[in-house]
Amino acid sequence: MPLMMGLLASQVGFTFQYIVEACESGYLDAEPRVLICNNTDVGVVKIAEAHSVPVVHISSRTHPDTEDEQNAIVAALRSFEVDWVVLAGWNKLIGQPVLNAYRGRVLNLHPAISPEFGGPGMYGADVHRMVLASGARTTGARIHLVDEGYDTGRTLAYVEVPVLPDDDVESVQRRVKEAERGLYVDTLNRIAKGELAT
Repeated sequence: MPLMMGLLASQVGFTFQYIVEACESGYLDAEPRVLICNNTDVGVVKIAEAHSVPVVHISSRTHPDTEDEQNAIVAALRSFEVDWVVLAGWNKLIGQPVLNAYRGRVLNLHPAISPEFGGPGMYGADVHRMVLASGARTTGARIHLVDEGYDTGRTLAYVEVPVLPDDDVESVQRRVKEAERGLYVDTLNRIAKGELAT
């Protein structure tokens, strides 16, 4: 049975796009039921529209109270009959209402393996900047279940990427993004096939 996914994204939409394209190609046995976005004029909205994925805007502008915002996300996910919540570049903490409704079925991709490179505000180039500053010789990406913390949930899959002596933020980010592409889709595929329990 295909995964019925609700995807949450905030910005450009690279992750969203390769997941949707994997569904359209038949490689990933899943259906993107809805995109929930907390911004309006961003790339991921245009990508969703191009692929005929319904878009729902929910943010602190539509729901100034945080709990109301989270309850609205749950209501939208339920209205589209979503079974799995897939964070695809979502830059806000997932709150208790969503976790209560979808516990064990909320996935996130983080562009580093070690928890020390996670936490509030740690996404995009800032993660890779911290990796380089630490002197780490490897980085990568990991898929984890979402819990009450930032990037603290149980790891389901990861891929390592070497940090090379002449790397800068852009070169590390580029290689990690390439690794992320296969990791997220393959992990979702393993869940859809019953090969990976969450």
